[in-house]
Amino acid sequence: MVGSTMLWDQGQYAASLVPGREGEIKKAVKLTDKDLLVSADEEIDMSLQEQYQKKVGKLGWLVKSQPHLSFLFSALSKNNSHPSARSLRVVNKALAYAQQMHRALELKGLKEEEHPVLVGWVDASYKLSEKTGRKGLEFQIVSQSALKDLCALGYVNTVA
Repeated sequence: MVGSTMLWDQGQYAASLVPGREGEIKKAVKLTDKDLLVSADEEIDMSLQEQYQKKVGKLGWLVKSQPHLSFLFSALSKNNSHPSARSLRVVNKALAYAQQMHRALELKGLKEEEHPVLVGWVDASYKLSEKTGRKGLEFQIVSQSALKDLCALGYVNTVA
């Protein structure tokens, strides 16, 4: 793709993630590390499993065009087999966050004389003692000259 731009927008899907019903989270709050921690004394409620998995699955579909959500999706999916009321609240919070932070995936062509470079990013969390881990991967196709300042890359040409 040379000299062109392609946008992939899941805006309608993102808008449908959090219904405007009373009692639902209407404004996304910042997610913290505490939200993603699993407490040993949390009461597992298997009656929430189907609902939890459905909501995490919605977030998973959104990750396709929102790669910045990939680690969040991975971290939340660890509770698919043992959800709690608190973990369901965190998923609702994550969906509201995803809805608020939605942006179109933008893929831009490079200049003809530029050489493309594949840049990979990883955000990982591992507990070696328990042999568990979660990670989110993102890749960008950028020009070789863009490697001079990695902080200036932004989100263009980023896929999960």
